[in-house]
Amino acid sequence: MGRLEGWLEKMGEKRGATLKRSWKRRYFAVESGNGVPGRGALMYYYERKGDLDAKGHIDVGTMMNILPASQSDPKADETEFTIDTPGRVWRLRASTLRQADKWVDGLRELIIQYNPSHRLDTASVRKA
Repeated sequence: MGRLEGWLEKMGEKRGATLKRSWKRRYFAVESGNGVPGRGALMYYYERKGDLDAKGHIDVGTMMNILPASQSDPKADETEFTIDTPGRVWRLRASTLRQADKWVDGLRELIIQYNPSHRLDTASVRKA
């Protein structure tokens, strides 16, 4: 697998009872621990490609599952997927189904690489 990076839309966190969540276009890049013991991969996101300061990150080591968003939301677009972590469910959307599959497959490979004993749900992004 080559470097995992590219544009995705990220659903913002819900802040307060009355604030509506919205999609934000972000540039995502997965950085590995480069063989450093105990250092896993992080999925950084940036406002613009080439920015030096990330807006945030998702620790690949905390990812419990990656699933099509349609499994929990029947109105979800087929290019949407979720990443379950202990503190948050991240909802992301790719521009194409092919891009969504690339991200889901790539992240699943990383989860297995950094946590071989972890069992993932093997549902594809594609609808049945």
